[in-house]
Amino acid sequence: MKAGVLRYPVEIYNKEIITNSYGQEESNYVLSQRTKAGVYWDNQSSYKDGDTGINGLDMQYADNAIDILVRSYVDIHDDSRIKLQGKLYRIISWHRDLRYRDIYATIAEIKENTMT
Repeated sequence: MKAGVLRYPVEIYNKEIITNSYGQEESNYVLSQRTKAGVYWDNQSSYKDGDTGINGLDMQYADNAIDILVRSYVDIHDDSRIKLQGKLYRIISWHRDLRYRDIYATIAEIKENTMT
């Protein structure tokens, strides 16, 4: 991994499930960490596993997907949200590259302004 690729500041939000005073479970996204990422705006990253869309939800994001690269210590999950340049993105797929200790993720913009 080339450290010069990590130029874009990103914020990683992870889902936290809490129980309210009535005993109901509520989910909320909380800021997990801030880090720098490499962004491939034209989907030309070195990692491609073929078709990233398994269900219909993922297939609609195939055209406007962005590939990002972060260090392996970043806490990313399937339901994480990523804030990049003021826009909120959901993770379509991600892959941990053990050789270079990186995480490659394909993300798509969320059109709503909510963290759901």
